[in-house]
Formats: sequence, structure tokens, C-alpha cells
Amino acid sequence: MTAILRGNILHTPAFGALEAIPRGYLVLEDGVIQGVYPSLPEKFARCPAEDYGDALILRSFADLHLHAPQYPMLGMGMDLPLLAWLETYTFPVEARFQDPDFARVVYRALAEDLISSGTTRVAMFSSRHTDATLILMEELERAGVTGLVGKVNVDRNGGVLTYMRMKKMTKKMMRNTLTLTRLIISSACARNPESRFMRSLIRLRYQTGSLQHPRPRQKIRTG
Repeated sequence: MTAILRGNILHTPAFGALEAIPRGYLVLEDGVIQGVYPSLPEKFARCPAEDYGDALILRSFADLHLHAPQYPMLGMGMDLPLLAWLETYTFPVEARFQDPDFARVVYRALAEDLISSGTTRVAMFSSRHTDATLILMEELERAGVTGLVGKVNVDRNGGVLTYMRMKKMTKKMMRNTLTLTRLIISSACARNPESRFMRSLIRLRYQTGSLQHPRPRQKIRTG
């Protein structure tokens, strides 16, 4: 299906280059941009165009480092150093994502906030909870956000979890993460088997929260 948008187009045809096309045309085929033009090519002459007048048509935003479970506590505890802030605010809030209903409410609000603010692509941390991570991916895709989501892995400095409890949980946590990743990669996730826009990413919580390291060939991110 062909869609055509008309307006004042700003785009970057090459790294470091910014080009403006006043009253230009942006042509899409099945949702994929095929080109931008100062005048409409003849082959598209009979296709209807949606005219936005003098409005700007430009690229959306991409957020490359976002902690989804911290959304309920935006702006809290900014006077604290990092580890104290994690202990006081972050870990207690993230523990609540064990509840799928809580995760659904928060992640739906987050996804809608992102898309309404013009952010359409993300590289995002979830919590250590498998079900909540799946819910996050569902809600992002439902809202139209694309990108990568990673269930975090942590075996120390975990706040509400004591060291001994965390040590016992580490192997189970790793198994859950591997299972989740395989499900998503194989598109065998029963909740959304046809997911095309969200992919999984292996995440360590942060370097001070992880003693164990994945195999050298695995792609990871810390934060």
C-alpha cells in the first residue's frame, strides 16, 4: 500500500548532513519510506497525498538507554548518590514488577507517553522478572514503539535481595533469561507469536551488580 505525506520535510541524507525540502513529498510503501522528493514522481501521480500544509515532517526520536521500571519514580531522590538512590527508590519499586497487573498498568502508560512524545525506537532495560519483560514488549509494540528490550540480570548489590538470596537466585535467573530469549527469538511466545518490531537483548544490571559474565560472543549491555 502506498502512502504519501506532503509538508516541510527535514531529513539527513548522509551523516552530518541536514536537508530541508519545502512543501516536499515523503513516499511510503507498506509503512517503509521509499524516498523524499521536492516534486512527486509521475508514477505516484494518481496516489492520494495527505497534505500537512506548512507543518514539519521529520524523523522521530530514539532513546538508547531507558530503564522502564523506573518510570513510576521519575524525578525522585535526585539529591542522593547512585547506590543510595538505588537502595532507597529503585530496588523497592522494581520489586513490584513481580506483579503482572502492576507491570501492565505502568508499561502501558510508559509506551503511550513515549509514542505521544515522538519517541518511536528504544534500547530499554526491563526488570529481572520474565513475565513483566514480556508485558513491556507487548505494550511497546501495541503503542507502535520498536527496538530492543532486555531482562536484566544481577547477582549482587540488588537492594531488597540479600546477598545469600541473590546467590541462590542467580542460576534460576540465568535460566529464565535464556528461556525468555529463546522464546522471543523463535517467535514461540504465546502472547504475541507474530511480533515483528520488538527484539530481545541480554542485559547485565550494571558492572557493580554482576559477578558472572556471559560467553564472549554474546552481545550484552550494562547500565
